[in-house]
Amino acid sequence: MALRRLAARPRAILRPVAAALALGLSCLAGGALAQNDRLTVETPRQEIRAQLRAPRSTTLAAGMAGRIDFLELRDGDRFEPGQVLVRFDCKAVQYNVAIGHALRNKASKVYENKRRLGQLGSIAALDIDVAAADLAQASAELDLAEERLSRCEIKAPFPGIAAEVPVRRYQYVNEGEPLMQILDDRELEVEMLLPSIWLLYLKDGDRFQVALDETGKTYDATLVRFSGRIDAVSQTIKAYGKIQGKNPELLAGMSGRASFPQVP
Repeated sequence: MALRRLAARPRAILRPVAAALALGLSCLAGGALAQNDRLTVETPRQEIRAQLRAPRSTTLAAGMAGRIDFLELRDGDRFEPGQVLVRFDCKAVQYNVAIGHALRNKASKVYENKRRLGQLGSIAALDIDVAAADLAQASAELDLAEERLSRCEIKAPFPGIAAEVPVRRYQYVNEGEPLMQILDDRELEVEMLLPSIWLLYLKDGDRFQVALDETGKTYDATLVRFSGRIDAVSQTIKAYGKIQGKNPELLAGMSGRASFPQVP
C-alpha cells in the first residue's frame, strides 16, 4: 500500500503543473495573436517631409538705373496681371524718344528727296545709298530709345502676391538690382524628396495626405509629377503634389509631413 501511494503521488503533482503550463501557453499564444492583430491595424504609414511652393514665382529686377518714381506695393499686397508695380523717373528717356522720332523723320525726308533726284539722274547712286543708311541708323536709334522707355515700367506678369519688397519709392537703384519677389499663390504645390525606391509603389495620380505644422490640419493631395532625374548619391527623387480643394489659409513655405499608404 505504501508503495502504491508513493507511485501515485508524482502523477497527482504533475496534473496541476501540466494544466498550469497549458493555460500559460494558451495565454501566450492568444497574446501573440492579439499583438499581431494590433500591428496589422496600427502599422503607421510611410511619412516624409514636405513643403509648399509656388510654381510661378520670380524676383523682379531693375531693367535700368534710375530713381523709383512709383511704388505702392508692399509685402503681402496682391496684384493683377498687367498691373504697374514699379515706374522709374524716365523724363530723359522720353526726351531721347522724341529726338529719335525727329531724326528719323528728317532722315526719311532726305532719303525720299534724294531717291526722286536719283530717278531724274541729278545725283549719284552713292548719295542715295548714304541717305538710305542714314535713315536705317535713325530708325535703329529710335527703336533703341523706345526699348529703354519700355523698361521704365514693370508690370505684373501674372496675378499673385508680393513676398518681399526691399526697395522704397524715390530710392535710386542700379540696373539689375532686385526690386521685389512675387509669386502666384493660387495653386501651391507640395514639394517632397522621396527615396527613389518608392518609385516601385508610387505613380502619377496616387493619393496621399499632408499634415502641415503651421495650420495643424491634414489635407488630401494627389501626386502630379516626379523629377526627371534621381540623385545617385542620396538615392532620392523630387516629387510634386497638389492639395485638393480651395484652402485660402495656405501659404508658400509651409511645411509638414506627407504620408503614403501605398508604401509598405
